[in-house]
Parts: sequence; structure tokens; C-alpha cells
Amino acid sequence: VGFMSKLEALVARLEKVAASLEKVSFRTTSRGGGGDDDDDEGGADAPAVREYEELLEGPLVTFLRASQALGEADVAKQAGHLEEAFHGQREIVRIAATSKKPSGPEFQKLLEKHASAPFKAVQAARDSRSKCAKHLSAVYEGVGVLNWVCIDPAPVPFMNDLIPSAQFHTNKILVEFRKTDPKHVEWVTAFIELLKALTDYVKRNHKTGLTWNPKGGNALEATAAPPPPGPPPPPGPPPPPVGGPPPPSAAAADEGSKMAAVFSELNKGLEITSGLRKVTSDMKTKNRPAEERVSVVTAKSSPAPTTTKAAAVATAPKKEPFFDLDGTKWRCEYVQGRRDLVVEETNLKQALYVFRCENCVIQVKGKINKISVDNCKKVAVVFDSVVSSCEGINSTSLQFQVKDQCPQFVLDKCSGSTIYLSATALNAEIVTSKSSESNVTIPGKTERDDPVEMAVPEQFITSVRNGKLHTNTSGHV
Repeated sequence: VGFMSKLEALVARLEKVAASLEKVSFRTTSRGGGGDDDDDEGGADAPAVREYEELLEGPLVTFLRASQALGEADVAKQAGHLEEAFHGQREIVRIAATSKKPSGPEFQKLLEKHASAPFKAVQAARDSRSKCAKHLSAVYEGVGVLNWVCIDPAPVPFMNDLIPSAQFHTNKILVEFRKTDPKHVEWVTAFIELLKALTDYVKRNHKTGLTWNPKGGNALEATAAPPPPGPPPPPGPPPPPVGGPPPPSAAAADEGSKMAAVFSELNKGLEITSGLRKVTSDMKTKNRPAEERVSVVTAKSSPAPTTTKAAAVATAPKKEPFFDLDGTKWRCEYVQGRRDLVVEETNLKQALYVFRCENCVIQVKGKINKISVDNCKKVAVVFDSVVSSCEGINSTSLQFQVKDQCPQFVLDKCSGSTIYLSATALNAEIVTSKSSESNVTIPGKTERDDPVEMAVPEQFITSVRNGKLHTNTSGHV
């Protein structure tokens, strides 16, 4: 009886151990999504993932509708790329909710798979010659906020610093369309609200950087759902014939005999050199006649190398210069070395657009609406009056000289620019963004005095006072 009772107790203990092992096995198997059974913070139902999907269904959809309402193909195309970039980042947020934090190279692979291509497509859609160039530039600057997933430990200040770069272009859109076309105003509102909604989302869910699941699995393995089961495997090969395998072919037999001859030669050892001819003294170069002594081996003539794609691009002909009136816009494009360009017979509806020009001087007679110089080098524009603004974009060594009136000058990503103001244009505003080495020259106090040249400040001091930022230029004694 005692033996049976001990046996029953041992069986009961074994059953408990088996149950425990089954439970551990079940929990390990179900951890493929990145957490234990009692971890309800991982997976697609995680609060961070659900809230990001609300962002996609709310502000992002509003912005896409506003982009379609403008009726401009290039704006709608760029908005589509931006939508792909947001959905790619949604996948990264989902992976983070179900996975442990990966290493740097592994995280780079995730970005390349889900975010890099649409991000680059958004930036590539920028076109300064487009009718909606300001819209494309605003999205080009604003899409940088999606890089918050790479910022650790404070992504929110990084995003707040990028939004004003986008607002620099949206403010121009508001000035141009506020009273004429409300669709553009709605587009600006939707885009800025989208950027701010993403910033608020990061502030609530990823304040110190992208939040990963410490109990999750491998991030690279969680990049995609498991594929559905495939079709059954194909049937195996047919059985061999009853009479055994067929005899080898004549070609196979010949190949085998050649290999056997090679191995037999190798097995001779030192005797393998017995069949070599001996070099006699008359065969040596020093003993041969002078006319037969040749020390230079001529190379065989090889065909000319084919032109590579990079070389073809480098040697591609430049585009044809163009300088003429196109509708209400004077276009000066791809012109080089011309210092006698003159724009005459102007009116208030016309504008001047200068693109990819180098070492040119342009004179504008009369009053026009606007002047824009884009991607140029060593270009000078001398004009009488401008109604709205005179701006330089992505250019170097620009010179603007106003003879009468110009309310505003804008320098965006320019270096080495000089603005010459007349006595009647001293009230002009000068707006600079990401520009360096900018100077302003004004007339002297009297006609006999030399002009005065002043540098536009590039260094600033910002401090916090009463909960607000105060910025002043940095001066040196």
C-alpha cells in the first residue's frame, strides 16, 4: 500500500511538471507578436498604433482632400508620396510596439524598407518652375518632421524647429491667395495642422524617442505578417527504369578519360618534367642576333571602351538658352556670359523669372510685379520698381540694385548676395532664410559721401523670458 501511494504521488508531481512545461511552451509560441499573453500593450492594438491610425484617418485625409481640390497635378502627386511616407512610418510604429529596440544597422534596414523611398519621392517632387512652386517647397521643408523616429532622446524640439521652415513658404501662399482663392488657404491650414498633429502625437507617445517593447521579439522578423500556406509540394520524380540506369553517353566517357589522363600525369611526381625540351645556348636572348632581341612586348589592340552612362551624362549638351516674354512672364533661362540683357515695355502684370543663368547682367526698365532669381551664379539684376518683391533662391553671388521702389527683398538659401538700395527704397524689408554673407549697401548722407555697406546678421542669441523666447542679433565690439 505504501509503495502504491508513493507511486501515485510521483505521478501527480509529473503531471504538474508537464502542465507547467505546456504552459511555458504555449506562452513562448504566442510571443511571435512581441509580448507575453498578459502584455496588452503590443501589436496593432497598442495605444500608440491606434492613435497614429487616427492621425492618418483625420489630419492626413484632410490634407489629401485639400491637395486634390487645388486641381494641380504636381501638388496632388507630391501629396500622394507624402501619404505613402506616413503609412510607411505607421508600419515602423507598429513594429516598435511589438519588438525590442534593434541595433543601428538593423533600424537602418527598417527605414530603407518602409520609409526611405516615399520620403525621397516627396523631396524630388519639388520644382521651382511649377505654378505651385511655393506649395511644393513647403512640403519639401515640412516632410523632415518624419525623421523624428531617428531622434533620441528629444524628438519634439527637433520637429518644432522644422515647422517654421515650412511656414516660410506657406506664409507666401497666404499673402498671394488670402483674398483671391480660399482653396489655397485651406491647403495651408490643413498642411500646418497635419504637422502640428504629428508633433502632438509624438509628444504624447514618444516624448523621449521612438518607444520599443522590451518584451517583444526581433524587429526584422516583425516587418511583415507570416505568408499564407503555399500549395502542396509537387510530386517526386518517376522511379528509375527496371533495367537499371542507362549507360553513360560517349561525351561523358570522353570527359572521364581526359580527367584520368590528367591524374596519371600528376602521379608521376618529379618525372613529370622529363618530357620538357632543353633550352640550348643558341636559344638564349643574349646569344641571339641584335635584330632579334626585342625587350618590349606589344599589347594587342583592344576595341575602344564604350562610353559609360556617367560619362554620357557629363558630356551631355547644355540646354538651349531662352530669353523672351512668355505670356505675362519674362523668362531668362540657361543664359551664360551675357551682360546686355534688357527687359523693356513692361507693365504691372508682368514678372521676371531667371533660372540657371551664370555671369549675366539684366536690366529691367519700368515697373513690373515681381522678380525671381533661381539656381543662378554671378547674376546681377538692375531694375526701376517692383510691386511685390524681389527674391533670390538657391543662388550664389547675386546682386540686386533698385533705382526707385521695392517693398521687399527675399534671400532663401543664398550666399554672397548684395542688395543696393536707392534713397527712395530705404524702407524695404529684407527677409533672409538659411543665407550667408549677405550685404546691404545704402547711399551716403550726402551726394559726396561714399555708399555705406552693412552685413546682414547671421548669428543670434535666444533666451527665455517669462515663458517666451526672445531673440536678438549677436554683436561684437
